[in-house]
Amino acid sequence: MCRVIFYMLISLLILAPPLPAAARVKAGSETMKRMFADAQARGLQIERAGIRDLGALCPGKQLRVEMADSTLLDMGLLLFPQTMDRDFARPIYGFVERYLLALLLKRNPAEQRYLLREDFVTLNVNGRNFLDGKRSLSLILQPIDSLSPFTLTGDSSHFRIRWALEHEDVELSFPKQYDLILGRDKKELAEGFRKELETFLCPETGRETASGNAGSAWLPFPYIQAWDVREEIDDTYLIPQMRSGRFLYRTGTGYEYVFHEDMGAESLLNLFANADEMKRKNKLQLTVMGYRLADEFSLEANRLCAYMKAQKCKAYVGLETATDREFTGTVMYVNRDLMYKHLLYFKFPTEAFRRDDIPVIVTLYPYIPIRNIATLYEDRNEHQ
Repeated sequence: MCRVIFYMLISLLILAPPLPAAARVKAGSETMKRMFADAQARGLQIERAGIRDLGALCPGKQLRVEMADSTLLDMGLLLFPQTMDRDFARPIYGFVERYLLALLLKRNPAEQRYLLREDFVTLNVNGRNFLDGKRSLSLILQPIDSLSPFTLTGDSSHFRIRWALEHEDVELSFPKQYDLILGRDKKELAEGFRKELETFLCPETGRETASGNAGSAWLPFPYIQAWDVREEIDDTYLIPQMRSGRFLYRTGTGYEYVFHEDMGAESLLNLFANADEMKRKNKLQLTVMGYRLADEFSLEANRLCAYMKAQKCKAYVGLETATDREFTGTVMYVNRDLMYKHLLYFKFPTEAFRRDDIPVIVTLYPYIPIRNIATLYEDRNEHQ
């Protein structure tokens, strides 16, 4: 009897039809889960990555879909040229495309109104809330394409993007709130932080600097006072000791980045702010802390710096202690566009100035709201 049941189950598995592509799609965040469900309800099948027409939902408009291993990562309208220069962080433009698609996928004005109020976002047409008019969102969006002139501005609390079309002005205003703009909450962002760092394609060559081709090397000079060191500090954060910039020393052909244990504060500011330009591949033993999360992995310093710069995060570095064996300090990678910072504590062995393979112990608390540091200590207490 058991054998019969076994063969029946095998037959069912063999003969069962495969799942449709849409049924195999997984959402990479709660935002994508909601948008995927709305797309299904509107008859829009999201099955694979790429670009497709929206059809009757919004004639003439196209949809971009980003997926990895059947996981839906992002989707939005195509509104901006892919190769244009961006004054603000790239995710801000992606948010505009994603949010207008999310509104378009809502079935009626009542659902659109709820979404806008929930997120403190406003959409105006010629200075009036589009919900107060009689035209559908589809008709409003149809004239906007990648060639439409627009302005994107920001103040201390909001971004505003405005399209000056032939017959009307369309303006979207939204708060500087990183979880809204990135489409993931802090827990989702912390959990995905490692993958983002590890998959980030770090440039292999250093960039040309204003002072010449500044690379780095360990400098075996006994007397630091004799160096011709150039200080380029362009900003501080919270306290004077948290500095941003670089320190260069003069060579016969230009300038090189300072990197020597006898100038620990200057060298570590260079490393954590400019390791990509220095081509420094010091091994970071990194622990990412989050909501009941302590994710440990290794990463090269140049990859970390290149990633932070790509995200428009500016590094501020401060040294706390210095001994013959070790330097300790703090780095804040601040993103003023999205109003968050990554807080990093490091323990840098003196030997690591001479050997890239000596582990540098790093603890990183990602995505701390600039206006609220209390969540950092909540996370920290969970691990004590």
